[in-house]
Amino acid sequence: MAISVSDTTPRESYTVGSTGQTIFSVPFATEQQTDVSVYVNDVKADYVSSLAGQTGTKYTLNNVGTTNSTTVEFATAQSNVTIDIIRDTAISRTSDFNTGGFFDIEDLNVELSRLTRIVQDLELKVDQSISVQPQEGTPGDLPLATSRAGK
Repeated sequence: MAISVSDTTPRESYTVGSTGQTIFSVPFATEQQTDVSVYVNDVKADYVSSLAGQTGTKYTLNNVGTTNSTTVEFATAQSNVTIDIIRDTAISRTSDFNTGGFFDIEDLNVELSRLTRIVQDLELKVDQSISVQPQEGTPGDLPLATSRAGK
């Protein structure tokens, strides 16, 4: 099933106060659990397929790959933390179409939606990177950390 992919940023951040919260909305399309990472106070949380018997920052994803809104659900209510939910779709080709004759439009739509999500994910990474103004040209390599230290 093709999932509609709107023009959105594949990252959401929640600041949680003293009132604990277990469920957080994922406001971007995703089709696989492996494409989503969750961080609690900048530490990557662990995904589990079931919350039964789990505690702490263990989480599961609800409604992944459906037209319903995806949510992150934690095993324990989170309070006084920052929750970051980030999509990072794996870059791979998942379909192969016939070179002649009929091909499935649904498969094409799924592939185009996935490619759109990949471009959005890459756009976020580019936006978060250090860059120079276009008129400065190509900056070359960044010196090693040891040669930059203290400068």
